[in-house]
Amino acid sequence: MLRKNHNIVKTIHLVSNRLGNKDYSCSFLGYQPPKESANHRYIKKVKKVLEKIVDHLAIQYEVSNYYICMNQGVSLWAAESVHDLCSQYVFNLTAVLPYPDHEKKWTEAERREYHYILKRCNTRELVHKEKCKCSYLECNEYIVKRTKYVVAFFDETIPDENKQAIEFAAERGCKVILINPRTLCVSGFLENEI
Repeated sequence: MLRKNHNIVKTIHLVSNRLGNKDYSCSFLGYQPPKESANHRYIKKVKKVLEKIVDHLAIQYEVSNYYICMNQGVSLWAAESVHDLCSQYVFNLTAVLPYPDHEKKWTEAERREYHYILKRCNTRELVHKEKCKCSYLECNEYIVKRTKYVVAFFDETIPDENKQAIEFAAERGCKVILINPRTLCVSGFLENEI
């Protein structure tokens, strides 16, 4: 477990050995809830569930690398949750961007939140130099290829692009943790642990 401690040299050595190591990495597959359901109370509950998962992965599985596709909704909330726990753990947070300026059409408040989080990421990676039809799907595949643990918001009754990415993660042998966006119940790999 990489809790912050006084032995900074030991901590830095452990983190540097784990950077880029898939066994200590986790990615988040986002979900953008309808605007009417994404109220402050809902977002607060989502972040609490995400923080429990991140905390558990850090303690039980020594996960210290996090990859986030910087999309609206859950992806940004996950990045915030990881960043909020940086006062307790040593984490590497990587922002994976589908293409430059993909946030341009977002509202001012959404762009402000995006840039606030982006500044706090240790690393930024760009999947495409320009927008294309497959940008978001390839962004999801990019983060899944680099991680052992995948946290995904998914409900079979709600159509979204995460289904393909979740199937891709399962095919690659990733430990998939599912969160139902309606109930916020955790299933999959951590079902009986959280």
